[in-house]
Amino acid sequence: MHHSVRTSGALKALAPHLADDIAAHFPFPHQRFFELAPARMHLLGMLITGFGPEAIDFDRLRSLKWQEAGTLIADPCPTGLERILSWMPLPVWSLEDYRKLWSVMTCQKAMTVMRHAREVTPALVAVLYELPPMLRTAKVCRHVRHPIEASVVARICDTTDKAALLLVSITASGSRSDFYEMVLKVVRKSDVFPVPPPIDHPDVRPILDLDDLRRTALEFQNCMRVYADQIAVGSLAFYVVEGEERAVVSVKPLVGGRVVIDEMKGVGNSRLSGAAERRIRIIFQQYGMVKGADERRRELTEQCLSSLTAASIRAEDEIYSACRAFLNDYDETASTHHLCPKNGSSGSSS
Repeated sequence: MHHSVRTSGALKALAPHLADDIAAHFPFPHQRFFELAPARMHLLGMLITGFGPEAIDFDRLRSLKWQEAGTLIADPCPTGLERILSWMPLPVWSLEDYRKLWSVMTCQKAMTVMRHAREVTPALVAVLYELPPMLRTAKVCRHVRHPIEASVVARICDTTDKAALLLVSITASGSRSDFYEMVLKVVRKSDVFPVPPPIDHPDVRPILDLDDLRRTALEFQNCMRVYADQIAVGSLAFYVVEGEERAVVSVKPLVGGRVVIDEMKGVGNSRLSGAAERRIRIIFQQYGMVKGADERRRELTEQCLSSLTAASIRAEDEIYSACRAFLNDYDETASTHHLCPKNGSSGSSS
């Protein structure tokens, strides 16, 4: 900084960040600087940022015709530079703002946005700077007004595919809420779940993303989509099993890493027939996804006792239902050592 240079209050107001650098070359009362057109003031700010004040020919900056003055930045002068600098409001910007402008000037898409903008502000430049090059378009910038929003959109649309999907999804006439709904759709379309253990069977397919989860929930008329968060963190996975009785099967990891069937349900959360359950268990058993008889009996015991705890002494139907379900499943587990679905519980496919 040039502390010995006299700087007027007017210059400090017009160029708060660069007043000392400017005063060193346009001495007090800085008349020759104040005579510059706003576009040349910004050109000066860019040159100070890009090359340092010592490297600038200030007389050429003042006296050359615009096309030649613009070549002080780059030769040939970037197309539309005078228009962009003319649309930039005063006071003179900060070094950081000009640095971002230098950065986005190498991007043709950013230059197009700035050439057609009503005003080229530090915020617009910062938004362009934060956005990935593909998204530096007018139809994005009209909704994304804050650099921090641009950072969020950049992190979300972090691949060419996501950015391209957003661009084809948004319309020039859409509202801001339409825009962010589209960003959300892009996320959902590309929101891939952890891959569940593979089951190589023609009738079994895993649910791999949020769109698939939603479609399956509608098909099966159940609320499995509320488990999206659990699927995303790997604490639950779903498979669709085709056959005479279509089923949704959920599996979950036990402590120790073994994955087991959690639930199996038909359309509308209906209980499957014994034959359909056995068929599913046989398929999943080949991939180690079945609870042992002891685990299953303990689970049935917990369910039955919690149902009996909740039932009042007069609720005979509830008592009989809980006991009957327990005895049927418990005996079957004991005799055949294979798993039955949960009964009387609000399990994960509910």
